[in-house]
Amino acid sequence: RFSRILINRYMEGFCLTSICSFGEDALRQVFVMTMEVLQEFSRRENLSAHMSSVFQRWLALANQVLSWNFLPPNHILSLRKNVNLKPTESWREALLDTRVMDLFFTVHRKIREDSDMSQDSLQCLAQLASMHGPVFPDESAQVSYLAHLVEGLLGMINGIEIEDSEAVGISNIISNLISMFPRSTLTALPSELFSSFINCLTLLTCSFGRSAALEEVLDKDDMVYMEAYERLLESWLTLVQDEQHFPRGCFVQPAVQVFNSYIQCHLAAPDGTRNMSANGVTSHDEEEINELQEDDRELFSDQLCSIGMMGRVAADHCIPLLTSLLEERVTRLHGQLQRTQQHLLASSDPGSVDRKVLDDLYEDIHWVILVSGYVLADDPQGETPLIPSEVMEFSIKHSTEVDINTTLQILGSPGEKASSIPGFNRTDSVIRLLSAVLRISEVESRATRANLTELLSPQMGKDIVWFLRRWAKTYLLLDEKLYEQISMPLSTAFGADTEGSRWIVGYLLEKVMSNLSAWSSESELANETVELLVTLVEKRERANLVVQCEGWWSLAKQFASRSPPLHLLSSSVQRSLMKALVLGGFAHMDSDTKQQYWAEVMWGISLNDHKGCCSIMSPVNHNKPNCFVCGWGFCLWDELIFVSVCSQVYGRLGSCTV
Repeated sequence: RFSRILINRYMEGFCLTSICSFGEDALRQVFVMTMEVLQEFSRRENLSAHMSSVFQRWLALANQVLSWNFLPPNHILSLRKNVNLKPTESWREALLDTRVMDLFFTVHRKIREDSDMSQDSLQCLAQLASMHGPVFPDESAQVSYLAHLVEGLLGMINGIEIEDSEAVGISNIISNLISMFPRSTLTALPSELFSSFINCLTLLTCSFGRSAALEEVLDKDDMVYMEAYERLLESWLTLVQDEQHFPRGCFVQPAVQVFNSYIQCHLAAPDGTRNMSANGVTSHDEEEINELQEDDRELFSDQLCSIGMMGRVAADHCIPLLTSLLEERVTRLHGQLQRTQQHLLASSDPGSVDRKVLDDLYEDIHWVILVSGYVLADDPQGETPLIPSEVMEFSIKHSTEVDINTTLQILGSPGEKASSIPGFNRTDSVIRLLSAVLRISEVESRATRANLTELLSPQMGKDIVWFLRRWAKTYLLLDEKLYEQISMPLSTAFGADTEGSRWIVGYLLEKVMSNLSAWSSESELANETVELLVTLVEKRERANLVVQCEGWWSLAKQFASRSPPLHLLSSSVQRSLMKALVLGGFAHMDSDTKQQYWAEVMWGISLNDHKGCCSIMSPVNHNKPNCFVCGWGFCLWDELIFVSVCSQVYGRLGSCTV
């Protein structure tokens, strides 16, 4: 009778939070009664509009009960949405009864075409999927509960065409299931049931990914499939990061399928389905896209992180695939640029150039480079970047098949097609993927030298230097002491005191100079380029190689003398360039060279700054060698910038006058 009074008050418009004052026993009685009412409704056919409305309110009540925060009363602040279900032991009889879960699956099948009601039924199931805590008496009960949940979920999904309104709810169920249940519980499921669940998750992920791509083409306001897709990718990331708890290799084939599907959705026809709707290809105005969209690296960083991990799990498939895609597209890009150049020479109207082929190639290259960067390296904040263990193991596993000399030849020949070099198939796949990016970089640089900059994509330029910066942090001058096992091809190509590392440092420096010359008006690209330079010199071992390059001194002197085009760079880019030049000054040099660097380059910058900059430094005192320099600040243009460096240097820099 007490519960009925509470229900009547709720049905009259009172919020369920008022039940808090009556205690948990009353809440459990409400839940039991709600189950009885829902059971009765589920048996009825052809509900009237009024009865459907009543049904919906009872279902919403069940949702509120299952979303209750079961923390101690003094910790209950409010009824929050999507609170994980952690009931006490007193709820065992009510919630571990399999008929409760079966009822919610039955209810959802009955009302799934009603988008409003299906939201509540799926949320109830998502809450049941998040259940944890003392309600389970032991691990066996938890395994039994999870098995029944997975069976019900597979029975609900298989054989139906999922409605748009169901996508997010289903993804929430799966996400809660994977994140809340211990790995030991998941692995204790019957092997056939676990395999069926992983297969279902794989198919759902690929399907939601395709639907999310279609939402982008149609420019929908409510991106339900995108939200659901990202939730499933997060679930995959959780699984593969704990791969050691599962049967060896059980995620390889699913990873291949999810990875292939992602790549296909981001490539143009005929290899992919990008911008393709059910009725054909739909394209947006390119300028409108550029104005409206954020940078894909930021907008889709979570997706790329998950896909990058999937690529590592299936490295045997994914790394060669990325290499093949890049090599094929850079060949097409090179040919298309040559044909366009010939067309321009024969035509007096530059506007007659059809850019669609080029734009499609640039977009393809954009996505393949982004995915490649996330597969090959992480970007740890404040930690030492390490080559991912899966990538290292992949390279080691195939090292016996690799010809080191041929690998180094392909690496050092970005102007040549890899397939034109004898023995190209006996190369390290990780190095060859880098070589494919260097090949794209070389085609871009040659196009700028041929005055074809207008045909190039600044976005592709940004992607290239972003990749090279991410790669350099992790691979360039790799420290073998940080790894339990090391790949000989990677060590030979990028280790300390190797020809490969010296060559690539010189090449990257040339790339920096080429970009700053050709793209000084593209502020974002110029800034990314200078950040690559900062990466090259922020670690002293790399800086030692950089300052041995003639290009470094040429760049420094150009900047000190404010020679074009460096003086055209934006103030923020010039500040970053100044930072790189200062860091480079702490590389290993003989005393005369270091004195020359600080006197000619840094002092020259101070003297030639005509925008109100204060004196950067006082004259060098050479009478006190090996003084420890903690840091200094200098004012450049419109801001005060501090560059903190701790290093042993020859001579002493005086304090900055600010």
